[in-house]
Amino acid sequence: MKRTITLVLLVAATFAAGCGQQAPQSRTETKLAVIDAIRPSFVHVEYTMKFDRGEEPRGGSWGSFSQYIREERPMETSGVLIDDTTVIVDDLMMHPRFMKSISVVYKDQRTSAKISGYAANQDIMYLTLDKPLDGAKPAKFDAKLPGPYVS
Repeated sequence: MKRTITLVLLVAATFAAGCGQQAPQSRTETKLAVIDAIRPSFVHVEYTMKFDRGEEPRGGSWGSFSQYIREERPMETSGVLIDDTTVIVDDLMMHPRFMKSISVVYKDQRTSAKISGYAANQDIMYLTLDKPLDGAKPAKFDAKLPGPYVS
């Protein structure tokens, strides 16, 4: 009986060790494939802000943005390219009068952008780029796939 239990434990340990090495590798490869597929659709967005009439920039639940002005650096976030010159980003819920400039960066390219709209029922802003970014690819959405489309 002792030999059988030992044998079962050895086989189970061998099987578990084999599965432990192969399964994470395949999951990792799958994750990397997804990342590689969506990477060209993600851009880096920089907001350079300013005070206006002595008021500091504030935005909804974001609170104050004055630290970026004091630190003389842009607020940075990510966005998703949805066509050649349109990016969607989280809505800062801040009046545009506090925006000194908006830059969108992809790899080593930089272009200016302007707020062109806001999504209804979502905290999303649309930015229109001054020029397309070479190598960046708009995200593709398949309306034939089942929902939900809002997370």
